[in-house]
Amino acid sequence: MDGYRGGVTRGGKWGSAAAALVGAPLFGILVLVDALGDCATGRDCHKGFLVYVALPTIAIALFTGLSVRAVMNRPQRNGS
Repeated sequence: MDGYRGGVTRGGKWGSAAAALVGAPLFGILVLVDALGDCATGRDCHKGFLVYVALPTIAIALFTGLSVRAVMNRPQRNGS
């Protein structure tokens, strides 16, 4: 066990932090926009929380986290 380096990588930590810093405010903004959206007569209001709030937030936070993780781990791979 001499060469074992346990724990998460530097990119994993920064990627998770970036995903949380982007995802949490985005989620709050999208919930607010969805709740305050004006309803016209004869149309369905607030069609779906999942499609208009949750999925875009998850997609953008996932993309942000994986991108930051890849960028932070790149120098580590090339240097070792």
